[in-house]
Amino acid sequence: DKIIPIQSLRDLTLNFSICEKISDRGLKFLSSGLKFLLSLENLSLNFGGCYRITDKGLANLSQGISCLSNLKNLRLHLGESQVTDKGVAYLKSGLFNVETLQELWLSFGLCKELPDKALLVLGELFEIMDGIKIIKLDLSSCDKLTDKSLLILGKGLEKLKQIEVLHLNLGWNVSLTNEGLCMFSDSLKHVTTLKNFKLNIDNTNDIYDQGIGCLMEGVKNLKNLENLSLILSSTEITDKSFAYIRRSEEHTSELQS
Repeated sequence: DKIIPIQSLRDLTLNFSICEKISDRGLKFLSSGLKFLLSLENLSLNFGGCYRITDKGLANLSQGISCLSNLKNLRLHLGESQVTDKGVAYLKSGLFNVETLQELWLSFGLCKELPDKALLVLGELFEIMDGIKIIKLDLSSCDKLTDKSLLILGKGLEKLKQIEVLHLNLGWNVSLTNEGLCMFSDSLKHVTTLKNFKLNIDNTNDIYDQGIGCLMEGVKNLKNLENLSLILSSTEITDKSFAYIRRSEEHTSELQS
């Protein structure tokens, strides 16, 4: 059989989850190899539970990603790492020249040092990603995130002109409140290209019916929406939220008819 050189790879998936001995040094070695995969279109890297990884590791990795000029789909799992806004800034720099990207999946769940400022950096990244159609973000259990992060995230999403799929996991962020959800909703209503929207805000103890009402005000303006998934378990909502959801469903049906 003919041997296919690795430079011709189009898809690469590497799962190093819960490899507790992997560090920034390992990402530097990986990055040096990525630079040769010029045909790569789909890259999935799972470092979930690799708690030794820091901003420096993401800086190393981003150098390799910056060479992937044909990349269409990036999935990067960094849950439980020590990444902060500085690491996200390195990632933004790495993706700056990747104009082909259509799907971006980022998982920062349980990144205890990730602050609101990281969302500002993501917003700057969205501004240069004109062709992106799918974004999935896991920001669950990021203890330093506050309502300000939802405001910043919403403003960043407004810059995406072709986005069709948006999945956000904000569960277990105990500092999020109705106010943050309302600010996010004010921006959501402008993201009219959305067809698929999923939001997880489970175990956020300060979100009540008012927040759901605000959210549904934003949702009802999404005239192209086809799929909606809301995960609201272990929140403080009551029966009143069903009325907000029903009114939004009726309004969305009218927009689509």
